[in-house]
Amino acid sequence: MKALSEAEPGSEFVLIMGGDNLDAFTKWKDYEWIMNNFQIWVYPRLGCSNVIPDDFHNFTMIDSPVMEISSTFIRESIKQGHDARFFLPERVWKYIEDNKLYIG
Repeated sequence: MKALSEAEPGSEFVLIMGGDNLDAFTKWKDYEWIMNNFQIWVYPRLGCSNVIPDDFHNFTMIDSPVMEISSTFIRESIKQGHDARFFLPERVWKYIEDNKLYIG
């Protein structure tokens, strides 16, 4: 987040994270700086409390259907040879494909 902010000083960035990260957020490096400088949107995840602690400011729970899709699911799907392009923006899929990422 620091590198993005420095590289694009006129841009606004939002951190999007899964509800499963709420419990561990205070263990992140520079978590207070992140919380003080960015909006943080939380996507609810199954099996998690998905409750934003009262002392977490700039956090918003996204009101959306809970889907069982994660970055791990996408990486594992690609590794197993499945077509995961429909879970990703076209530019991201192209980057993964061009750089042969996650291929088992």
